[in-house]
Amino acid sequence: MKARQRRPIEEKAVAGLLPIANINAQNFDIHNLVFAGGCAESSSYAGAISVLEKLGLMPKVKRFAGVGTGAIVATFLALGLDSNELQKAFNEHLDNMLADDEFGYENLLENLKQNYGWNTGTKFLEWFAQLLESKGFDSELSLLQLYEKTGNELCLVVINVDPLALEYYHPKITPHLTIKRAVFQALSIPGIFAPTKYGDTEETSLHLNASLMCTYPIECFDGWLLSMADEDCFLNKLECPNDFFSTEKSLGTKNKRTLGFFRFDKNQENTCQTFIKRLIDVNANIKIPNTTLGQKYKQHCQTRITLNNKFSLLRKTCTAFLSMADGIEDEQGTIPIDSLAQKLFTDKSLSKTDCQHLFPQFGRSLSDLKAFLSSISNTDTTLTRRCLNLFFQTKTLELLDRYSDLLKTTPNNLQTYFTTVYDALQNTAMNFSQSDYDRSVGIFTAHVYSRHLDFDDDDQSFLYRQGWNATVAYLRQTNKNTAQVQTVSVVSTDCLN
Repeated sequence: MKARQRRPIEEKAVAGLLPIANINAQNFDIHNLVFAGGCAESSSYAGAISVLEKLGLMPKVKRFAGVGTGAIVATFLALGLDSNELQKAFNEHLDNMLADDEFGYENLLENLKQNYGWNTGTKFLEWFAQLLESKGFDSELSLLQLYEKTGNELCLVVINVDPLALEYYHPKITPHLTIKRAVFQALSIPGIFAPTKYGDTEETSLHLNASLMCTYPIECFDGWLLSMADEDCFLNKLECPNDFFSTEKSLGTKNKRTLGFFRFDKNQENTCQTFIKRLIDVNANIKIPNTTLGQKYKQHCQTRITLNNKFSLLRKTCTAFLSMADGIEDEQGTIPIDSLAQKLFTDKSLSKTDCQHLFPQFGRSLSDLKAFLSSISNTDTTLTRRCLNLFFQTKTLELLDRYSDLLKTTPNNLQTYFTTVYDALQNTAMNFSQSDYDRSVGIFTAHVYSRHLDFDDDDQSFLYRQGWNATVAYLRQTNKNTAQVQTVSVVSTDCLN
């Protein structure tokens, strides 16, 4: 895939940003930021961070955590990058992925066989080392060294392949691990990137992107597990080894100073209704840009509305059809075809349009109605309610199949195949809990999904706006003393585009 240089988004160039003048920053005591996984849509985090910068909330933040692509965002911030630098660095990361020669097919089989992944990360590690040096750090900077130099704690969540379990890379647990290695492991999508070994010379483990098991590690700074305070050292807290692995004990107390960010797209809309309502309550701009991705999304939304209307009509028609059959069904549960056809012909409660939805291949004459009823029955004279229900069920499934087709993605190469499968698995692993609503910013990315790497500049502006507006909506609704999880009715964004 050909790389395309993206331009960082300037706040003044983005339309539809909610004002922040009426937000009292003194009501918020945010010390920890946590970022969920994703991919391209993580550009929205730049908009979110811009809001915190404008309100003067970032200087207090000293703890950063992330999983998947959220890990690299957390790392950028822990290294001292501001929102503009974050955009530039993240765009470079995406462009490097698209232009990486190691994704050539000539390397595929050998790398999979030898390294368990297509790309071994050579180009990424070189680029990240240069980034570290540009910020005044050594290219081999470790997690503990970053903490000692800046006071910033960085936590990256990974999967240890054996045993299959989540692990935290953090100065308290893995003090000497280099940040560039930690970030690459946190980004390593199975199959796409090779897992990296970590451990001493005798005991090494393979580590991967943790998004398949945990897409939103909002709890990582809860409890005492990652606390750098002397009183929370392992000697004081661990009574037995099991205490280290028991999240109820080590992460049991919710940290009210944590604010988490996660993205959700159109496919996850129904499970994130409280965040949709939060945006609507502040009249946030959710207008989709007229980009290639945006136009396709709008067409899908319009088709979805049409299918919803057709489903309502089908349900109404089927109900009317069955009510006609009720009056002529005999004691054995059979329905004379001639009688039902005559009733359909004379009743007229089913319009011509209704009939066309049910049996478009037949006409509206009496003989056509008899032919239709015979086609769904096992005999030419009678049919059963089971036959009718089976027919209506088939018609419903036809509509549902068309509905599900809107969500399909057709991979056009092996790389997009891997990322599409990973995207689907990541969505099923979404672990957001409503109990964390009061410390979470849900960013609606609408038409930009994780697998979309080569999006347009206007799509990037949209993501920036969504991150900004979602953060403003959260800050307006929430303060440090009160937070209330609201019960909401189902809201669709189809009509907002």
